Amino acid sequence: METSSDAPVIIVREQTRVTSGPEVQQKIIHACRALASILRGTLGPRGLDKGLYKSNGEFAITSDGARIINDLLIKNPGAKLLVSLGKSQESVIGDGVTTTVLFAGALLDEAGRLLRTGVHPLVIVDGYQAALSHALTRLDELEITVTGDDRDMLTQVACTALSGRVAAAESEMFSTMIVDALDTVTQQQGDSTRCEAEDVLFAKSEEGAL
Repeated sequence: METSSDAPVIIVREQTRVTSGPEVQQKIIHACRALASILRGTLGPRGLDKGLYKSNGEFAITSDGARIINDLLIKNPGAKLLVSLGKSQESVIGDGVTTTVLFAGALLDEAGRLLRTGVHPLVIVDGYQAALSHALTRLDELEITVTGDDRDMLTQVACTALSGRVAAAESEMFSTMIVDALDTVTQQQGDSTRCEAEDVLFAKSEEGAL
């Protein structure tokens, strides 16, 4: 039996709706805004915990942005990129996931407003690149050098990193402990100083107290 070579080939379900252009852009931005709104309430000194209920029955209460985005079931491709951004922040820096996601969400929100007014996406990208260059210059100007001898500053940095975590209730004790560990593993190598997290041993105890 001969078949026509012009016969249509169906590769998606007939009820599937294909969208493109501005509509797709706005849907992606809307999904990213929704993700950012989930984390917004956890940020800052008055941030609140979120209750996470997973499909397997597990329940957790946390304000840790890394934990929240890791447990969310995200389907939107744009929101998935935002989750990947947050996970990269956690992997490389170890902190700042919530701030990163909120900042990226705010940039996308503003981009969406500009797109609706007819601004071309490439113009928006060029503007963000220029803003990035200016921000990096200002950060270099505002940079504060912290030496290993400045225990007060190091303790403040450690205390800030503990905020929003379980250890925050005893931040003074734990921040001092962190700085002590830093002093122990820091090595002077010529003109440079070596200090790696891998040099610190973490040991768990099932019972007892500190």
